[in-house]
Amino acid sequence: KARALMQAIDPGADPQRAFDGRTPAAAAVAKGAEETPEEGPPLVTAMLDAAAESSGGRTALVHGDQRIGWAELRERADRLASGLGSLGLAPGDPVALVLPNVPDFATAFFAIARMGAIVVPLNPQFKRAELEFHFREAGVRAVVTDEATLESCRSIVSGWDDSVRLLCAGRGSGGVVSLEALIADHSPATVDRSSPDAPAVFQYSSGSTGRPKRVPRTHRNLRLEADSIVATERLTPDDLTLCVSDGSDDATVTRRF
Repeated sequence: KARALMQAIDPGADPQRAFDGRTPAAAAVAKGAEETPEEGPPLVTAMLDAAAESSGGRTALVHGDQRIGWAELRERADRLASGLGSLGLAPGDPVALVLPNVPDFATAFFAIARMGAIVVPLNPQFKRAELEFHFREAGVRAVVTDEATLESCRSIVSGWDDSVRLLCAGRGSGGVVSLEALIADHSPATVDRSSPDAPAVFQYSSGSTGRPKRVPRTHRNLRLEADSIVATERLTPDDLTLCVSDGSDDATVTRRF
């Protein structure tokens, strides 16, 4: 009845778009998400591969005066994936990302996805108790953070029975393994150990009515969402997108061009 009423008021209206919030282009994308020769399987890392192979020299990230191209981003992520594997991390292991909007967030995100582990993006402004809750609830096996949050993260995991690897963005600090060292010391990963329907990200609800609840997102979920954003917003390789919120709010900063 609601659809009929809407069309009676506006005969040209699209009921599908009104009720599911998608443009026709985005709805068409949602019916797909299967492997194509050009774009590969519905994996987060396949988006990175496609961009690196078709537009490797184009800028992927801008951070202050820093510019990182798609090919460079993929190489750094793949080197870090090898480095994380050398530390004993395995597919299915949750890895917390406690980082602000910096290039290392994107590098670590793709590296974790490449090795089949699970990204747990957390707000770097969380208080110690909030971080500890999410670390324990997700069962994290490693934490990637920066100097600003390093000591807080260290104090949380130092007393745990199970060993949790602590990694620091940039060149590291306080005797903790640095991302730059792992990237410099390892060759790029050559095998993608992820799977379309395996969890790629553990996100959490806001907790406004209780404790935050885990929301697993698969590679296929994220690929569909990214494709839908590109189709709905009619994004092209010439567009620039300003990322204001941190990665814990929106894991689909991965965009496919």
